[in-house]
Amino acid sequence: MPVQISNYMYSFVVVSLYLMYYYIGIAFFAGVATICVTSLFNFINGKIMWVFYDRMMKTKDLRTKAVTEMFTAIKFIKINALEEYFIERVTKLRNLEMLQNLKTNMVYCVSVFSVWMAPMMVINATFAYYIYLGNEMNPASTFTIISLFQVLQEPLRQLP
Repeated sequence: MPVQISNYMYSFVVVSLYLMYYYIGIAFFAGVATICVTSLFNFINGKIMWVFYDRMMKTKDLRTKAVTEMFTAIKFIKINALEEYFIERVTKLRNLEMLQNLKTNMVYCVSVFSVWMAPMMVINATFAYYIYLGNEMNPASTFTIISLFQVLQEPLRQLP
């Protein structure tokens, strides 16, 4: 069951966003742009993941159907010596299922990687743009911004 963002979490997010804008000014919008881009990427990747998951379930159903058919007709198969045919058929379906499972897991890995990297990409983009604008970073503002970004990390992970 997905974790819901409660109302007090929204207030933390709004206050954090305001304080970041207060401390680093317009460089804050580089982080907002990165949030939008990573959210869009995660949304598209999630849609692709569901397509692959649906394909995986269909191949699993085909294999399960073939195995069930084999077990219901086991006497007929044994009497007529058709074991090799059914073993070959189930093996092909199993290999197809494993290939689809591999593709689904690869898309899932990209999804998990992007969800966990999004907060780091946001903070790096923000600081890079802040320095690009000619500002100097001091420890007080840097640690303040990092702590404000830590407040935003969990809502960013829950966004997809």
